[in-house]
Amino acid sequence: AIYARRKEVEVMRLVGASNWFITWPFILEGIIEGVAGGAIAILLVWMTNSFLLIPVEEVIVSALHIRTLALTGSEPIQLQVFTMILVVGASIGAVGSGVALRRFLRV
Repeated sequence: AIYARRKEVEVMRLVGASNWFITWPFILEGIIEGVAGGAIAILLVWMTNSFLLIPVEEVIVSALHIRTLALTGSEPIQLQVFTMILVVGASIGAVGSGVALRRFLRV
């Protein structure tokens, strides 16, 4: 995104825009993309757990006549893990945008 808009960044620099004013839209875009990626990862983990692991666990338990293996996690822990995935995704997106933009904001 930054490379595609390098001319606009150059024009903003020529008219006197500060580095912070130029950087914020790109950092916000990185945060949004990181959160979207984290949400997709959470959805895939939830779907895999719900539709694959739990039925497989039930088949194994019934076939072997053993106690529950407890592959499913408790709700508060899942919520904490999912929140951390979103936070880490947003952080990686913001840092990635900031690092990439430094190349075009050097004087």
